[in-house]
Amino acid sequence: MIRKRCAMVVYGMLLSVVGWVAPASAVVNGDFDAALNGWTTAGPVSDGGGFALLEEDPVFAITSLEQQIVLPMNALALTFEYGLSSTPDGTSGFPMADAFYASLLDPATFNPLLSTPGYTDYFYEDRTGIQDFDSSIVTVVRNRVTLDLTGIAAGTNALIAFDLLGGDDGYATEVMVDNVEITTGGAIIPAPGAVLLVSIGAALIGRFRRRV
Repeated sequence: MIRKRCAMVVYGMLLSVVGWVAPASAVVNGDFDAALNGWTTAGPVSDGGGFALLEEDPVFAITSLEQQIVLPMNALALTFEYGLSSTPDGTSGFPMADAFYASLLDPATFNPLLSTPGYTDYFYEDRTGIQDFDSSIVTVVRNRVTLDLTGIAAGTNALIAFDLLGGDDGYATEVMVDNVEITTGGAIIPAPGAVLLVSIGAALIGRFRRRV
């Protein structure tokens, strides 16, 4: 009984000084369960009922969905899911196809935080299905896009931006965006003095085991 009580006391001491940092997302309302709360919009962006819906703006040509974040410790990747669809609208004359693109920018300079030579976006897809991205930092699996963040320092201010660029190409285009998140790696982080307590705890438990 003495051995069990002492072991429980030591275990409680260790729990008080060792913290678990669980994977978490720095993005607010990335699943859009709270409509568009936490996001800044420009143009026709609406709550689609659990996702954000960007529609082509016939006046200003560009529709935007943005959120500024601070990259957390151990940030691994930025991921999101999307769906792009177009229907004929009877217009014509603009040679460039409607396009959706995603960017991760410095919110002060609007420069990309990762090297994407010649472009500010890291992912591009137009209504014809043409995609453009750097496969060394971006992975695309069906409708899920993953951007590698391991090259960016923790604490960096970042602007997540999704844009729909439209025009008179004969189609009305819309994009659904959902499940925007920053994935992180979890780790056990000892508080000051934790290493010493772990050593003492191990010694105490070993001592009581030897005495029984």
